[in-house]
Amino acid sequence: MISVLSMYSVGIGPSSSHTLGPMRIGGMFLEALRRADLLGRVDHLRIDLYGSLSLTGKGHQTDTAAILGLAGENPEQVDVDAVPAFLARIRRESSLALGNERPVKFQPDLDVVFHQTFLPLHENGMTLTAFAGEEPLLHKTYYSVGGGVVEEPETFGQTRNAAHV
Repeated sequence: MISVLSMYSVGIGPSSSHTLGPMRIGGMFLEALRRADLLGRVDHLRIDLYGSLSLTGKGHQTDTAAILGLAGENPEQVDVDAVPAFLARIRRESSLALGNERPVKFQPDLDVVFHQTFLPLHENGMTLTAFAGEEPLLHKTYYSVGGGVVEEPETFGQTRNAAHV
């Protein structure tokens, strides 16, 4: 069950499921890389957006939110005025500093893929993949189910607790 308070979470963009959730997902993936001791091996990332996240992703800034999460930003503290310069730097340098620490190859126009298909469990699905060369190091799927709440396939529907990073 989602609480009324979680539906009014602070975040960027016009939709919590399209921005707040994806920003948290980026942070969750970053933490998964750290826990698996893979962060130092990553040299390239890809974000795949599916369903509703893809169909309205540009307009709702879903891609931007996920990138911010990977950079270590969180919805409650992100400086929204600094976002345009942040994105311009990523495009200019073709890299993203994971967790605001370690730069990896990343080109938003190529490495954020908007799919017209849906993942099986929810209309707001996304996957993130970290690579070392051509080798996938970590590939995870997440669902942004509303109000900033994030679910993973393994536990989908078992709890509706917001995943805060």
